[in-house]
Amino acid sequence: MKNVNKILSIIQPSFFPYHGHFDIISKSDKFIFYDHVQYDKHGWRNRNRIVINGNMKWITVPVNIDKTKIIKNVVIFRPEHSLRKIFKTVKQAYSKAKNFKIITNLIEEIFFEKNWLYISDFNINATKKICKFLNIKTEFYKSSDFVNTKDKNINIVKLCQKLNCTSYLSGQLAKNYLDVKLFKENSIDLRWHEYEPIIYNQINVKNFLPRLSIIDYLYNK
Repeated sequence: MKNVNKILSIIQPSFFPYHGHFDIISKSDKFIFYDHVQYDKHGWRNRNRIVINGNMKWITVPVNIDKTKIIKNVVIFRPEHSLRKIFKTVKQAYSKAKNFKIITNLIEEIFFEKNWLYISDFNINATKKICKFLNIKTEFYKSSDFVNTKDKNINIVKLCQKLNCTSYLSGQLAKNYLDVKLFKENSIDLRWHEYEPIIYNQINVKNFLPRLSIIDYLYNK
């Protein structure tokens, strides 16, 4: 029986990322949360953007970064207080959205189903829950559960091999550092994610605001 081509994608755990993040997951058979690498202080690990009173605004989870500076070890500062405050902000911002009740219930479950300590754990759980809601059936893994090498290209190739994936689906920005030749030498088909932003009706917004948190899409889709 001929082996079926399996597609792997890898992204760091992000705080309610935009719709394109979920699109790349949906186009993959297997997905790895890259949680063993260094935390990027001004990235998307603990913040994102939503619409508040017609304007794009940041929502940010305050965190404490330990001496390892590894994503999976970053702790939420005063988690119960911080997460409750953000949930309240989201709930108020989308109180007039057409999907208010069902999405608020989903978001509330994500925020408060357990006492969260690490932002990575929170993000991974949130992404999985939203994927389930969107009927995305991709298999999930964490990079910290594997033995990793320092060389990013070699590590990705080895992860593809470990999970029996013959294709790797990557975001466009990775063209700056991925070694195409290495993937080809290891019989891995390197693919680039093509994404056309979905335009939908945003409440109290004159001109569509792209690349907002999935929260905005869920409330308005």
